[in-house]
Amino acid sequence: MVLVYAYSMKTLVESCFILDTKILKKDLRRAREHKTNIIDGFINISFGKMQSVADYCIEDGGEYNYLIIRYGAEEQKVKLAESQLYFGIRSWFVCDCDRRVAKLYLPPKSKFFKCRHCYKLTYELNTFNRRSKHGLVFYRTNRAIKMINTREKIRSTLYNGKPTNRFDRFLKLSGLAGFQNNIDDAKVLLSAINSFN
Repeated sequence: MVLVYAYSMKTLVESCFILDTKILKKDLRRAREHKTNIIDGFINISFGKMQSVADYCIEDGGEYNYLIIRYGAEEQKVKLAESQLYFGIRSWFVCDCDRRVAKLYLPPKSKFFKCRHCYKLTYELNTFNRRSKHGLVFYRTNRAIKMINTREKIRSTLYNGKPTNRFDRFLKLSGLAGFQNNIDDAKVLLSAINSFN
């Protein structure tokens, strides 16, 4: 008797193109303020070495605005929602499943943008056991790469002699990942700056 184990390969968030409200932040604000009738543009979509372009426009639908994305021969209409924050207004995508999300995903060989739950996406860090030796090595390597990428995006580390919120978050993540040298270097830098004041 031969047993066959069938399991489905999970699609990773990291392998998908991510459509974030931050990419369209200026156009979403212009649509909200009704500064112009025609709001359109394009988004560069990349999967590794493969490059593609999706056209989009924002349409006023009365009660709600809609983002219309044309990728290949397909056209998708995504409802937009807003929420009032104490410092302004935040825009959201409303997925087909009625979830309000800040990010929509397009896995390779897919035609439509949907949320992480619709595509059953998982993060790379959730695919292995961190308690094993190999899993711990993989986790630390993954965290090191993420720390490097995060650090490159931080424009300023200090403001008025104190760490910026982004840099402070970077230091906390470094501590959680076990990279104490980042925290030690930041403390040396702060003490050197404060010694001049």
